Amino acid sequence: MPNFHPLLVHFPIALIVVIVILDFLAIITRKKLFTDTATLATYFAAVGGALAVVSGLFAEETVWHTEAAHELIETHEVFGLISLGIIVVLAIFRLAFRDKLSGGLKWVAFVIALAGAGTVAYGSYLGGEMVYRHGTGVKAAEDCAAKEASLEGQLHELKQGEHIEKAETEHHEHEQEH
Repeated sequence: MPNFHPLLVHFPIALIVVIVILDFLAIITRKKLFTDTATLATYFAAVGGALAVVSGLFAEETVWHTEAAHELIETHEVFGLISLGIIVVLAIFRLAFRDKLSGGLKWVAFVIALAGAGTVAYGSYLGGEMVYRHGTGVKAAEDCAAKEASLEGQLHELKQGEHIEKAETEHHEHEQEH
């Protein structure tokens, strides 16, 4: 089964950055166009974030990963869920105050979006570490790990064979002495 998480995750990542920029521009210029566009982008980010989280939960169970990457996967999952929660809260906030989103409420939206961008950024960093440092979900890394395990098994067998051969030689030499 294909892993759709890498395909789906980049859309909400980009949108949360766009939302922060639009909210900042809305505060500086006081133009409703920026606020309205940030609101629309937030709704898309919430839907995209939900799809990214669901695909990530599925990927966790289906993609190859090392033991070392497992803890990173768990932390990445937590940050994905927190990020989605923040974006959903932002979407609900924008929906509740859609016609009254001005003044101090713009700052609240901006701060929530900034928090969302921070958690998304750290979660993205962890995702990059899993793939680029540990090869999570990378077929070539899985193949290398399988070859390494096979070679380790062969080396173990050779070492055991050497121990048996050495013990037999020592036993034979001991018999010759007596």
